[in-house]
Amino acid sequence: MKKRSFEFLPLFLFAIMGLLYYQFQTDSLVEPEYEVSNFGNALVVRVVDGDTIVAAIDGIEEDVKVRLLGVNTPETVDPRRPVECFGKEASAFLKDLLEGKRARLEEDPEADEQDRYGRLLRHVYMEDGSHVNSLIVQEGYGFAYTSFPLNDEMKANLLALERDAREFERGLWHPDACLDSVDN
Repeated sequence: MKKRSFEFLPLFLFAIMGLLYYQFQTDSLVEPEYEVSNFGNALVVRVVDGDTIVAAIDGIEEDVKVRLLGVNTPETVDPRRPVECFGKEASAFLKDLLEGKRARLEEDPEADEQDRYGRLLRHVYMEDGSHVNSLIVQEGYGFAYTSFPLNDEMKANLLALERDAREFERGLWHPDACLDSVDN
């Protein structure tokens, strides 16, 4: 009987080592001190549209598509749909903010790891600490998209930012925002 109990010892030790390694890795990502040239954990290679980027994540060989959590912008690249009103502006806004720059990509503890298209679901932060997902909604380039699993505090914040953008007619909420979209 004693011999059998030792059969699981290597497995137990391996599991403990894995947990310690995981804890060390996640602790080092929680609040690192970044130098300006070394900021974030990814380089934004390109902007796909107003709510999706392609990023080169540190330590991962292939570039990864990342869908920004909690925000939805008008479509520009869906082959099944025409370019939607204010979609080009939303894409340009995100491109100006992020393309070619380092960013911090963070998981949401309540959200899924990926969406049904295989894109990572992340919060994106700029070097100055600005939450890009919130900026998109705040400036009227997109809607609060709360049907994704998302922590309740973030949902409430994004909904409040959308109400504010609507009230002050920012971006796509401006009455004249889509007048010329008929010609496009």
